[in-house]
Amino acid sequence: MPKKIDYPRASVAKSIQLAEAVYELGGSCGLEMCAEHMGRKVGGGFKDIVSAAVKFGLITNTRGQLGTTQLFQTYHLGYSPEEKAQVLQQAFLRVPLFLEIYERFKSQKLPIEIFDKLLIREFQVNQQVASRVAKYFIDGAKATKLLNGDNTFHLLSVTPEEPESEGTEDSPIDLIDYSDTNLDDEPIEIIDANEFSVRITGPGINSTIAIREEEDLDIVEVMLKKVRKKLLEA
Repeated sequence: MPKKIDYPRASVAKSIQLAEAVYELGGSCGLEMCAEHMGRKVGGGFKDIVSAAVKFGLITNTRGQLGTTQLFQTYHLGYSPEEKAQVLQQAFLRVPLFLEIYERFKSQKLPIEIFDKLLIREFQVNQQVASRVAKYFIDGAKATKLLNGDNTFHLLSVTPEEPESEGTEDSPIDLIDYSDTNLDDEPIEIIDANEFSVRITGPGINSTIAIREEEDLDIVEVMLKKVRKKLLEA
């Protein structure tokens, strides 16, 4: 059965930028203050970065109050690019799915050509988001120098454990459950006015889908196929 996909919807680089902003504001600040400091608006895109930074363990988010973590402090005070890269590798692997992938392939080459298919078959990732998850993992692993140029992994002396909850909060849209194909249970998503979105309403249907990336159009197509099926059945 497809699992709830829990993965960062923003890069490590953007997460670091956000954590730096929180640090510059004294190590603790509100969501709105942080967004203003970064010259951004508090919308879906910004909240995705906040959520990613939480997942990487760089900040905490308690009811909209952001704070830097010890992991970020270690990164910020790193003496060299190599030391900072090691911290980012640890941060990257705090994501349970990413850690699971690393443990599976750390002693061999990552099969880039079939990686999205492999995620579906071996990690129970739904095919509707598999290509997106594959891209986030590969891009992040390369950015943190965890993945070498020949698609083998840099072996860590200590593998991080999956983090336990510390009272932090993520945006509710980060967990996407595709295991239920019933349109009646599709969630309504809060959409930023500056983003593209598609809303589908009808008998038992009231769903709004944010279009932030090209892969989001795949979700729209799936929804339309379900609507077409309902029309044919009627």
